[in-house]
Amino acid sequence: MQSSYTKRRTENGWLFDVQPASPVSSTGIVLTFAIPLTLLALFMSFVIYSDGRSTFKPLAITVFFAFVVFSLLRMHFNKIPNKQRAASSFEAGPEGILSNKNFLVASDIHHFMMKNWASNVEGSISPTLVVGTPGFDTAFRSMNANLSAGLASARQGWMRKVANVSWQVDAEAGGKATMLACGLDEITARGLVEDLSRALHP
Repeated sequence: MQSSYTKRRTENGWLFDVQPASPVSSTGIVLTFAIPLTLLALFMSFVIYSDGRSTFKPLAITVFFAFVVFSLLRMHFNKIPNKQRAASSFEAGPEGILSNKNFLVASDIHHFMMKNWASNVEGSISPTLVVGTPGFDTAFRSMNANLSAGLASARQGWMRKVANVSWQVDAEAGGKATMLACGLDEITARGLVEDLSRALHP
């Protein structure tokens, strides 16, 4: 669902009802990495066991697989994108803005500010796991590094999508910022600021 807002006339000005955009899901990223990794781990474990090698190698695979799954699940259940994503309602008019029983006098409002809390958030991946000796582990280490880079890139791409719908609108009055709406795309945020300015200065 895209972000949106409606406004309707009241005795004192305009009543704004704002709906945030839907949270950006990471389910696709989780499935993209988890399914092939699960099959790969099962295959490699089978090959190593059937070849009569020691149990250390399967243990290394298990540790690596657990690390990757943990990173993906942490990404999937990351609650940051949902913290600032809630519907809001407030009334604005020539006298000021009433939001959550907090009244901002029009003459005290310096300006409206748009900001994106997620625009500077970047994904991070723990240092690459290195286990074992040369030979088999050369390929293991290379695969590990490639997957770590892939995860970092996927998370950064995901966070860019989150940033696209993480704009919020604040009213600054008396040296304090009051959040009026959040979880918006840029177009909705700009439209809301313009209509708020018109409501305060008809």
